[in-house]
Amino acid sequence: MPSHSMGARFAILAILGGLFGCKPAADAPEVGVVTLHPQATTTIYEFPGRVVASFTAEAGPGERIDGSSATSGALVNAAHSSALATAKTLDLIFVGVNLSRTNLSNLRQAIDAGRVKMSGSNVAVKLRLENGAISPLAGALELSDADIAPITGAITVQAVVPNPKRLLQPGMPVRAIVEESVTQSSFLVPQRAVTVSKQGETTAMFLGSDGKVEARVLSVARGFGDAVVVVAGIRDGDRVIVQGAQHVRAGQQATATEVESDETGVMGVEGLRGRLRGTDG
Repeated sequence: MPSHSMGARFAILAILGGLFGCKPAADAPEVGVVTLHPQATTTIYEFPGRVVASFTAEAGPGERIDGSSATSGALVNAAHSSALATAKTLDLIFVGVNLSRTNLSNLRQAIDAGRVKMSGSNVAVKLRLENGAISPLAGALELSDADIAPITGAITVQAVVPNPKRLLQPGMPVRAIVEESVTQSSFLVPQRAVTVSKQGETTAMFLGSDGKVEARVLSVARGFGDAVVVVAGIRDGDRVIVQGAQHVRAGQQATATEVESDETGVMGVEGLRGRLRGTDG
């Protein structure tokens, strides 16, 4: 009888333990994290374009004569209808730059937000040549004079670029480079780690030094390749959860596994610049 009574007691204790949650703790879930550190970020946009020269009636300093319609010794008079010669200026050249509607909108929004480097009232622009070299002097991209083709919707804007060394020649294909201003002490957070609430707040899950999950609201400046640039809500060394966030909740204990950057879709700054190049072809 005593043995049966002892067995019954253990059975009762087991039942009560199950009812009141007094059972051994399960292993904490494992999540993948990326440790974040502040860095300066610059977004670079590149767009295809082609050099064209300005035309003048008379040749002057920095100009050349070509395309003559008359040969040496030919007789001409005031009634001659076609131009005898064309003067092309090369010290200051014009570039037709092709934009998509999306990139034109993005640039204008960045200008309104004060993020784009400016040249007076226009956008500062440099040119990448066919051999990869960058033009030494910055020019101006005149977005206000955008030419939109009525049928295709193609957009062409004009850039004016100094060319004192004559590196740029008419007809040469180039790529126009526009840089956003540098954002200091920002954090690059993988897009896959953030969510946007119905209220429009950007949030992410973090794992604290005590091993507990924490949900935070972040202040996002802009997108940056496969990441977002966060300017508030993160401290140096914080660990953002990039894998397994759907299996944990705020306040829960979890164990961390550090994830390599290439596994999260986040690249280094140089890699992101490479991704952003060629957006428009």
